[in-house]
Amino acid sequence: MLVQQVGSIFFVHEPEWGVNRLSFETDPEPIWTARDNAVRNLCLEKNVQCIESVSHTLWDSREIIEKNGGTPPLTFGLFNLVTSTIGEPPKPVEDVDFSSFTIPVNDDHDNSFAIPTLEKLGICGFFLMNVLSKSLVLTFL
Repeated sequence: MLVQQVGSIFFVHEPEWGVNRLSFETDPEPIWTARDNAVRNLCLEKNVQCIESVSHTLWDSREIIEKNGGTPPLTFGLFNLVTSTIGEPPKPVEDVDFSSFTIPVNDDHDNSFAIPTLEKLGICGFFLMNVLSKSLVLTFL
């Protein structure tokens, strides 16, 4: 797990891993536009092929907004009308076969890429975990 800004991760690991293609999921929320633009620009600077995908919604939100005259449809009926003009969503792609995929692993791999503890994420003391009737409940302190 990498917990850093996009630019730091890319610049540090691109030479080590020999990155020539980067794919990421485009986020439709406006708050992430700057991050997605930064990824695109880094790819251009480094001559890395950038593949963006919309994968957590059936239709591309930008296309729905564009087909609705530049504003998001605010009712389910209007959303259905807009999507009917676009047509059926694309079919899912086949699962990728990663069996022949390898990346170099350095000696410090476990230290560099371990899942961070709650303390390292700065949330120690904010959550208390209780197990109640076979379910995990997170409680704010």
